[in-house]
Amino acid sequence: MRRCTPVLLCLAAACARPSPSSAPSPASGESGRAAVMQADRDYAAATAARRLDGWMSFLAADMVKAPWAGNFVKGLAEIRKQDADIFADTTRMLEWAPTDGGVYSDGRYGYTKGRYEMVQRAGGSRTVLGRGAYLTVWRHDPEGWRVVLDTGVPDRQ
Repeated sequence: MRRCTPVLLCLAAACARPSPSSAPSPASGESGRAAVMQADRDYAAATAARRLDGWMSFLAADMVKAPWAGNFVKGLAEIRKQDADIFADTTRMLEWAPTDGGVYSDGRYGYTKGRYEMVQRAGGSRTVLGRGAYLTVWRHDPEGWRVVLDTGVPDRQ
């Protein structure tokens, strides 16, 4: 589902609106990297616990979703509408974990990349329906780290 390219990073920067100057600037360097990696893990935990509502809770209002096979989706209402089907089947769950990340020197933007799996749990078994790599671009707003762009690519079968 997710694959990162320099073009996507440029697109993310172009699509992201500047955050208010009142937003606290988190650290850059290793402490910034640790913070954005933790935000991604918290995002995964919120999604596991609250499904669609947890997924939506980390998205910036101007977030852009770049699906592997489809058109760009922008804005919370459109993303909720598109992603509702992913979470409608309670036996299925999107699971992911970051493997790397970083924060730009101003501390306001960062990225995480990692691996995801779409799994189905039924009758005590866990079946992997699909897996791949992802890239998420983050912005630090007054509320904390928020997703401004998410994309990925499935593994080749």
